[in-house]
Amino acid sequence: MIKGPVYTGVPIGEDLGNTLNLDLVDCLTENIVKFGPEASSKVEIVVFEKEQLKTVTNWLDGKSLIRGDPHVKLKDGRVSVSHISFKHTNVSMRKREFRLGARAVDNCDIRTRIIEAVTEPFFVVDRRSMPKSKKPLKLDDQVWKLPTINKGGPSHHCLTKENIKTVRDFLTLYFLNRENLLTVRFFIFIPLN
Repeated sequence: MIKGPVYTGVPIGEDLGNTLNLDLVDCLTENIVKFGPEASSKVEIVVFEKEQLKTVTNWLDGKSLIRGDPHVKLKDGRVSVSHISFKHTNVSMRKREFRLGARAVDNCDIRTRIIEAVTEPFFVVDRRSMPKSKKPLKLDDQVWKLPTINKGGPSHHCLTKENIKTVRDFLTLYFLNRENLLTVRFFIFIPLN
């Protein structure tokens, strides 16, 4: 099950509990199929509109909505998918509801049929509308991207005066000379746990 919203450009498995786990299950015994050629099948991840179980393509160029290799290989009847994301483009995407599907692409024994799997619907939202607290930070990001520091706000001005411009600068001072940082940042809340 994928918990929404999922943001464009952010890997689906990045949020805790949001990894897409695929299990090949015997429909008669409800056990995972761990042996045989089916247990190592190649599987393709596809995107569906919420109400239509017909694959959809990108809203701009007719290509897949998924970034990352949509093909995975089962091992002992299982695989976790956390490397794919919904494409992020220069054109803002409106909030849309999708499902992900998984279908086997290998030719297995003709007596065996692997039924496609489909997730429950979830929302995909343009990452530009992601709350600041959820955006993943990089060391070279501007310091104002940290939670509780607003661009152009008093904390940002105080830090800039002390030549603390990036997240790296902030963390370096935080770990090397926390007392000095405390004198600079009288508007910043730092959780100490």
